[in-house]
Amino acid sequence: MANNPTDSLKTTLRFAKNDTIKVEILLQLAEIQQEYSYRDCVSYAKNALDLSRDLGFPEGEAKALRILGTVNWASSNYGTSRNYLDEAIQIFDNLEDNYNQGRCYNTIGLSFYYQASYPIAIENLTHSLEIFTVLKDSAQIARVSNNLALVYEATGKFELANKFFISGLNHKLSYRAIYDQFLTGAKRQERIYKNERTANVFIPELRANMQTGSEEGDFYKVAASASKIGAFYSMLSMTDSALHYLLKAGSFYDSLNEPAKYALELLDIAKCYSKLGQNKKAEEYFDLALPILIEEQMNPTVGSWHNHLGNHLVGIGDHRKAIRVFQSGLTHSDSLGHLASSVRYYRLLSGIYYLLSEFTNAIEHGQIALEIADSIGSFTQRKEAIEKLYLAYRASGDLANAIKYQDELHRMNQLKESASTQRASQEFEAKFEHQIQAQQIDALTKENQLKDSRLNTQLMVIYFSILFITTVVIFFLILRNRHKKTRLLNQKVTKQNDALAAKNSENELLIKEIHHRVKNNLQIVSSILGLQQRRTENKETKSALDNTKSRVGVMGLIHEHLYKTDDIALVSLDQYVPDLVDRLCSSLHDGNEINVEYDILSEKIDLDATIYIGLITHEVVVNAIKYAFSNNPNPYLRIEIHLNKEGVVINFTDNGPGMQESMDGFGWTIIQSIVKNMEGTIDRSNSDGFDLTIMLKNISLVKSD
Repeated sequence: MANNPTDSLKTTLRFAKNDTIKVEILLQLAEIQQEYSYRDCVSYAKNALDLSRDLGFPEGEAKALRILGTVNWASSNYGTSRNYLDEAIQIFDNLEDNYNQGRCYNTIGLSFYYQASYPIAIENLTHSLEIFTVLKDSAQIARVSNNLALVYEATGKFELANKFFISGLNHKLSYRAIYDQFLTGAKRQERIYKNERTANVFIPELRANMQTGSEEGDFYKVAASASKIGAFYSMLSMTDSALHYLLKAGSFYDSLNEPAKYALELLDIAKCYSKLGQNKKAEEYFDLALPILIEEQMNPTVGSWHNHLGNHLVGIGDHRKAIRVFQSGLTHSDSLGHLASSVRYYRLLSGIYYLLSEFTNAIEHGQIALEIADSIGSFTQRKEAIEKLYLAYRASGDLANAIKYQDELHRMNQLKESASTQRASQEFEAKFEHQIQAQQIDALTKENQLKDSRLNTQLMVIYFSILFITTVVIFFLILRNRHKKTRLLNQKVTKQNDALAAKNSENELLIKEIHHRVKNNLQIVSSILGLQQRRTENKETKSALDNTKSRVGVMGLIHEHLYKTDDIALVSLDQYVPDLVDRLCSSLHDGNEINVEYDILSEKIDLDATIYIGLITHEVVVNAIKYAFSNNPNPYLRIEIHLNKEGVVINFTDNGPGMQESMDGFGWTIIQSIVKNMEGTIDRSNSDGFDLTIMLKNISLVKSD
């Protein structure tokens, strides 16, 4: 098992002779522990603070205060956080350390944002942005700009929110910042990023990190990479794949004794089981997560726990239990002074009482939500509270109040929609006014030139003026005629292009829908085979039906990849094959984890060829799981797919006992039939395990972008 990242620093700390160096090591330990344990982070930071004050070391003192302020902010202790950060700012000011001052102001601004004190939040975040703008720190500018966008969006100032969000995106963002923005799934970010494209960039890299971490014994890297892959698959609604990786991450964090990370994985696992309709499993993992979150003082995540569990209970129709969970969440947010969270819980409770036809309670909670939203100046929360009140009054038969809140809701929707329209109108008016001014200036200039020419020689002015005007008129007429023809031609071409683009888009949507329906139909076939399997008692028939279900799944997975990516006809083998193998290992293998290595070409291939390669891979992997890895303490499988002069070469290698000389099973018959159909060859050996090489001809390849 890998060592904790702090172990080497602890060793260095024990042997450090210089007290200043001890402070720096304590600060490094505190920074690292912000990712693992808030308690340990506070302990190291306080030790660094005490030692710095004894030494008269202001730089160490200020950094320790900043870390304490940050970790208290993360624990929702906002008052304590601001006390530490205010003290740190004074010292950083004396040290002329503008960078750390900017970080402090950013955290103070966020603390006021989470307490719904929006004007003070904007003041501190703006000050932070000014500092980082002077320092030209793109990463920090992006981060603070995004925070300002969040505040302005909460107050209903959508133009300013859009301005700062775009400003943040225009600056260089780190890998982590892009990942965090992708993970939030906010609508404004979904308009910027295509989920599938972002996932396709990062998932292969994260899989490589998992393999590297496993080889190096760095199980922190394995756990973190598995957690991120799970998050990406969850965003893509590939919940089965997400659950597979999240369970891996949770297992590693549990064995590494990292309770905070383990609890976060438990919460994500519970959400996956909820999406899959496995309600007992979902509630089991929700119950496992809560005591750890409380023990680790992860107050914001405790609030998220109440929110997710309550929504899960609403989804399965257990409204009374959901009410108790949301009321508990309300008590928790009130104790932390989270007005924004409190108004959300009142709104959720109003919605549940509406579903239960308890309209008096629904209206009462909706009114409280509206009052709090008005007090904190939150446009979004106010709009959602008004929606709940409108529904409750309408259902209760109070039409006067229903119409009142319906009108107010309509007004707020118009306000939001008109923000972008007004901005476009202002830009058009400014452009039109500028054109008029330019024309006036041009006319005055020509008039002055004409008067100056008359002062020299009237005859020459007349002669050259006539010649000039005639030339200009002729040129203008020619130019206007050409421009008119060009404009008409461009309009015609544009219409044709628009029609073609619309038709292409429609065709792509239809093809994606076909892939989706084929995948669903294959799933129905698989379900029918499963029903037939359960009705028969013959073991050989059961096994044959089970194998057929699995082969149908190979083709279904291909169509799933096609309708969830931009390319509607070609499949990326380096993403499809690992996904197929992961699912087979997860569903069929119960022993030690199989170490799978891949070396797969990046070119894309067509649907028919993918089916052949998928079926071959399916038969070899299933055979390996059944016979090579059943009693194997360290199962290993390597899959290589590359090109040679004749076609595509597929190589499978495992460390099992090897395949028997006589291979007459149905799976082997499928492989031989595919190879014969593709005019290929087969080469196998049993030296130090099983080695199978298959070459297929007549496969068209397309280079990946």
